[in-house]
Amino acid sequence: LLWGAGLAVGMLLTRERRHLRSGWLWLGVAVAVLIFLPNVAWQAQNDWATVEFIRNMQGGTLAKVPRALFVAGQVLYMHPLTIPLWGAGLYFLFTEERGRYRLLAWQFCVVALILLATGAKPYYLAAGYPVLFAAGGVGLERWWRARPKTRAGFAGALALSGVALATYTLPILPLTEVDRRLGQLLGDVVPPMALTHDMHDEFGWPEQAATVERVYRGLSPEEQHGAIIFAQNYGEASAINFFGPARGLPPAHSGHMSHYLWRPKPAPHPTAIFYGYPEPSTFPMCAEAPTERARIHHPMANPIEHDLPVYSCRSSEELIRAHWSAMRHYRHGRPD
Repeated sequence: LLWGAGLAVGMLLTRERRHLRSGWLWLGVAVAVLIFLPNVAWQAQNDWATVEFIRNMQGGTLAKVPRALFVAGQVLYMHPLTIPLWGAGLYFLFTEERGRYRLLAWQFCVVALILLATGAKPYYLAAGYPVLFAAGGVGLERWWRARPKTRAGFAGALALSGVALATYTLPILPLTEVDRRLGQLLGDVVPPMALTHDMHDEFGWPEQAATVERVYRGLSPEEQHGAIIFAQNYGEASAINFFGPARGLPPAHSGHMSHYLWRPKPAPHPTAIFYGYPEPSTFPMCAEAPTERARIHHPMANPIEHDLPVYSCRSSEELIRAHWSAMRHYRHGRPD
């Protein structure tokens, strides 16, 4: 929708608005709406899940992103030395060939301004840069045709700096070393974990499955038969669902994001195994006080996935059915 809005504004501000009189354009719009209708139908059937997610993001994660960080992120995410490249691309789109490509330039600028105004994450604008890189490449090639040394020097600087920065952005070095280098490079401006938390999330899944298996094996055969595993977020649930089958574990369930739609199958007298919740009292499906059975450790895991207690308690089909809707949270972070 944002890029569509940018396209519409770009058409109105350029000579491409002549296409608004074309029936083919509006036929294309109609086809696009038809293609999109199944998404709208799914949203209506599932309580407008994406609308709820966006609303929660605006009041949560995105509210913590300062505007200055969004601007700085354009430099960091795209590599500082590419500024002349995509900057030249934006200039090229605005000016070359009597404004033939100006629509694309306005589209990028409109989307960038919307994202800046709404406090978006820096990488939300990433989809717009391939066009600028391509245009900048064509523009610099034309402008530097008579200056081969300048062109070669710029290309060499891009290549060498790309190799140097690859150790910060690609999984080449141990993650502890990456965190240390980022701390030295950025100091207190951006904590290393803010940039590498996705890589930290790749640690600890086998340990989660192994620890939950030990808790599961400690149940009686009757309790194992009706056991249901609940995880706080989709990553924890996926850890069990990916590594658990080989260990004989039942599937894990979570109220986080789309996992909420895969509700547990009813069982007469289930035993609940759950982990990832900040306090046992926040888990409403226990018919008795939950008991801590184990803890999950991995020093490289994301801090919120490290030293996780695993609990078990007696539950019931009625409790699960009554409280499942309360487990839904379409947002990042821990539930309230």
